[in-house]
Amino acid sequence: MYKEKAALLQKYYHFTMKLITGMDGKTVEYIQQLLDERQNCIDEADKLDKASGQIVMNSVIRAQLLEISLLESELQEKLKKEQERIISKVKSLKKEKSIQQHYGESSIAPSGIFYDKRK
Repeated sequence: MYKEKAALLQKYYHFTMKLITGMDGKTVEYIQQLLDERQNCIDEADKLDKASGQIVMNSVIRAQLLEISLLESELQEKLKKEQERIISKVKSLKKEKSIQQHYGESSIAPSGIFYDKRK
């Protein structure tokens, strides 16, 4: 049981590393697939714990969990930055759409310059 849980945690660690290192430029489907694989590892570890009637833990598993917790904090920071980037992009697209609705065509002028087509 200990070896099985350690192997699952190792797989979880590798999926987390792939997320951290390979998030830039990857598709949403790829990221979602990695997140699903990580969740499967967690589910399998939970099944092992339930089957044994207690939380399966030893020094090796503890060390793995400490490494994973450090990676998790790094991943959370990266995901937060990505979320902020996406929110910023959505806001700029909404602003551009609003300009197009008001003036009919997209203005070629850089942001910060007001273009009034009616004058």
